[in-house]
Amino acid sequence: MLGQNKSAKGSIDYAIILPVSFLLLIGLLSIFVAVSHDFSQNVVPVIFQQVIWILVGILFAFLLMLFNKRFLWTLTPFFYILGLALMVLPLIFYSPQLYAATGSKNWITVGSMTLFQPSEFMKIAYILAMARLTVWFQRKKERTQFKDDWKLLGLYLLLSLPVMILLALQKDFGTALVFVAILAGMVLISGISWWIILPILLFFLLLVGILLLVFLIPEERITFKMGSQHLSVKSHFGLANPL
Repeated sequence: MLGQNKSAKGSIDYAIILPVSFLLLIGLLSIFVAVSHDFSQNVVPVIFQQVIWILVGILFAFLLMLFNKRFLWTLTPFFYILGLALMVLPLIFYSPQLYAATGSKNWITVGSMTLFQPSEFMKIAYILAMARLTVWFQRKKERTQFKDDWKLLGLYLLLSLPVMILLALQKDFGTALVFVAILAGMVLISGISWWIILPILLFFLLLVGILLLVFLIPEERITFKMGSQHLSVKSHFGLANPL
């Protein structure tokens, strides 16, 4: 596990360290501005908590650098299952106040302490799992037939389904979009035929266009209520009851 790697110093990508550090500083500044504006008395505890998480993240990153990559590759299924298990916790341990304010149950809260957002860990586990699946599928057999691309796409969707279900239960649409973007990126770099990708892309563009039309058409012409699954076209009622 250890010792087969290059030294940690040799594996550091300094081209990433600077922009990541810059983003961390921007994040701290953004939190300071947001909290000081609405909850000035909580600035120090919130900033302190964020700094602690940054230090934990740095420590975790250095620990990962000490492990053999093959060892991490072997642990990928465990990380994926652990990520799913963690994403269940916010459905049980959540802040009623935060839920009332945002409508989402995506943060683990114990008592008055908000701990962390499991979907952040799941993003890493999901990327590793998708990469491992891609390599496994391509090594298993040489993709020479159209149906092989469909099989790989189906496996991608099967791996993504539990994550999307949990995000739907958490009502975290924003994070779901991030996972969709990750899925789209994996599909593009996996070598799946464009004869499959283009029709799917056109279908989603058409779907987005229809949804935009539905929501942008004036209420006098169409009323669309999400949740109640009620769609009433007033022109139809006018024909049925002209008086």
